[in-house]
Amino acid sequence: MARKDKLREHYNSVLETKQLWIGTIKKVIDTTRNGNMLVHIPEITGSDETDDALFNCQWSSPFAGATELGANTDDADPTAAQTSYGMWMRPPDPGTQVIVGIVFKNAKKIPVIISCLFHSLRNSMVPGIPAGQTTNGLPDAVTEVNLNSDPSNFDMEYEYKGTKTVPKSSKRPQHPLADNLFHQGLADDFVRGQSTSGARREDISEVFGILTPGSRQDGNPKARNPGHQFVMDDNDNNNLIRLRTGQGMQILLNDTNDIIYIVNKKGTGYIEIDGEGNIDIFGKGSYNVRTMGDLNLRADQNVNIEAGQDINIKAANNSPHPLDEGRGLGGIVEEVDLAMADPQAGPLFVAALTKGTVNIEGYKDVNIKGQNLEFSAQPSPFLKLTGTQGKILLNSAGETKIKSQNIIGQADGRVVMGNPIPGKINLVTGPLGTLTATSTNTVVQGMAKLNLEGAMVDIAPEAFTPVLEFPELKVSDYIGTKFKPMTLFGFDIIPLPVPLPEQPGKQVQGKTLTRMIFPPGSPQGVPKWEGMINKGVKTILSRVPQPEPSTSKKDKPFKGGFK
Repeated sequence: MARKDKLREHYNSVLETKQLWIGTIKKVIDTTRNGNMLVHIPEITGSDETDDALFNCQWSSPFAGATELGANTDDADPTAAQTSYGMWMRPPDPGTQVIVGIVFKNAKKIPVIISCLFHSLRNSMVPGIPAGQTTNGLPDAVTEVNLNSDPSNFDMEYEYKGTKTVPKSSKRPQHPLADNLFHQGLADDFVRGQSTSGARREDISEVFGILTPGSRQDGNPKARNPGHQFVMDDNDNNNLIRLRTGQGMQILLNDTNDIIYIVNKKGTGYIEIDGEGNIDIFGKGSYNVRTMGDLNLRADQNVNIEAGQDINIKAANNSPHPLDEGRGLGGIVEEVDLAMADPQAGPLFVAALTKGTVNIEGYKDVNIKGQNLEFSAQPSPFLKLTGTQGKILLNSAGETKIKSQNIIGQADGRVVMGNPIPGKINLVTGPLGTLTATSTNTVVQGMAKLNLEGAMVDIAPEAFTPVLEFPELKVSDYIGTKFKPMTLFGFDIIPLPVPLPEQPGKQVQGKTLTRMIFPPGSPQGVPKWEGMINKGVKTILSRVPQPEPSTSKKDKPFKGGFK
């Protein structure tokens, strides 16, 4: 027997003398893709770390399996194939200590990795990558301490001052997750951004969770990008469940601060629900909603809608598509007018598309204000020739007053199918009513004929009776507005020298001069138009979600909140 085979036989015989061994992973490359690893067990092989001295150990899981294999040989039948399931944990990196056990499989003794051991004093990042003191003095997400720097303190402790959390620990390198928290506006937010959920926070740890190793960095097999985390923290100061990706996208359920928070990795969109029932939705892009049924919005108090540019409301009358049975497809009509004029299918569309009304009702008043108001009643080309559409009706139970620089009324008539409709202007009062037209100069002219009819017609000079002037609009006639600070996506100008004493905050209209400068290249902004005079920008909204979510917490939906 060759010396190498004798040595392997000796190692295997020693392996069988105990059920559990402590080993160190040396290689994790596995062509079987079952997670097998080569492990060095010094208690058996001493300092020999050659491949012949390593044990090929199987990777285990707390839960794993597959359905039984049947007799069906059809390779296209999904019910004939097995269904695998379970918990798959990727193999740890070389250098990790593991517990190796001996199991029997087909009368053969096989070494199996049944658990892993944390490196001594190196578990502070698990599972939530908590904040600590960085080497530049800022509280931020940090890595493990560098053992080569001879550190004296491996623990992560925190001081809680009201709503502020202050890390108390040895300085550590800043973790890459800190960059994402900075751009999300959460760098100093220990509710939504920074974490204290680490295994070295207290003597008897109250945190439970998983932190993945992260993807491998190109060109450096020993370095990894940030890993994903699943955290369940039972600490009273930080009682929460957090699911966060390596680049910062997260879902947070925080019992301590009574919020639910969801954010993308750049902080350009988030949703927050707090304990008072306030729901904030913020998006740097568009916010789009579509439903195949009704969309219902109700506020028991006020509904405030404000657009920085235009507001467009349209009842399109292009749904349901008459050929979409049962609304199963959710189809809509591409072009209503052309569909109605279709010589073959037109009657189907005419019968189905009978909506398109915009209803606006105010129990007390309906006020419409604008620099220009235009009311147009224009029927579709299909209905225009019938002469039955295109009406404007003003109904008033009381007085109807019109005041303008000029009032021009013109009735042109209309060409319709059949006989044309002549243009008419009728001014009619009740049996006891009076029709009065007063001006400095009055001209009544009939191009063909002018009729003045009545039981009695008087044509004579009469004393001038002035018309009552309408009051001009006052400030109180407009929708009420408030001045609110508006957080921007730009950060405060970084002061020198660096490193900074703290992370720069977001720029805020009404609080700091922003980078919206004039003229281009000027070192100063234009405070008058940035909200600096009134400490904010004018808005009708009672609550404004901001790029930094904590800012909007100061706004209440109505006075007093819930009692």
